[in-house]
Amino acid sequence: MSIQHNRQKNKLDGNWCLRPDYISRSESATLEKEEMGSYWTPERLAASLSYQYDVYRIAYKLAARVKGVASILDVGCGPARKHSLFSDVTRNEITLVDQQSVKEVASRYLPSAEFHSVDLETANLDLQKKFDIVVCADVVEHLVDPNACIAFIKRHTKKDGFSLISTPDRERLYGPEQITSGHPCHVREWSFSEFAAFIHERDLKIVRHIILGQQKTSAP
Repeated sequence: MSIQHNRQKNKLDGNWCLRPDYISRSESATLEKEEMGSYWTPERLAASLSYQYDVYRIAYKLAARVKGVASILDVGCGPARKHSLFSDVTRNEITLVDQQSVKEVASRYLPSAEFHSVDLETANLDLQKKFDIVVCADVVEHLVDPNACIAFIKRHTKKDGFSLISTPDRERLYGPEQITSGHPCHVREWSFSEFAAFIHERDLKIVRHIILGQQKTSAP
């Protein structure tokens, strides 16, 4: 897929809270038009068990605090493989949301979950319910306009629920002078402080803002 750079994109909506000279891509490399996409290769499927593992570990710790059945919404779920790594997965009600091309592979790994197809660039779907835990693990950096996705998360999170939104820290990965995405599939990448500002500007209360490893760690 062709990927172009566009400085003007950063001028939209408060500059996405990025540094003024940052250059975003103008197209998403992971939006698939085909019903059966080709993004989830065997290599990516294998890696999906490890990447963002700790985000899901925290999500399930929070879910364990919920009395009775905890409802979990995974926004941009991908193959949804990590859910099955947690022993208490059966006591939770899991709903998956992603583009249509992901449905077959996600349903294969988590057949008990409810799947909804949605374009996260518009995210105009209303699931008619709110969730205890909403996970959006390393998704927003893939979106040309992440505002619709953030709004989707907000309107589907219970008043006393939690949203876990993760994204790579550009400066930690590439240094403070990086002004483009270091990953070919990412539209833009925030620094730690930029992402906090981005979330705050969209009227989400930050309860905890931390750095996690990109891949599975031995942390408790």
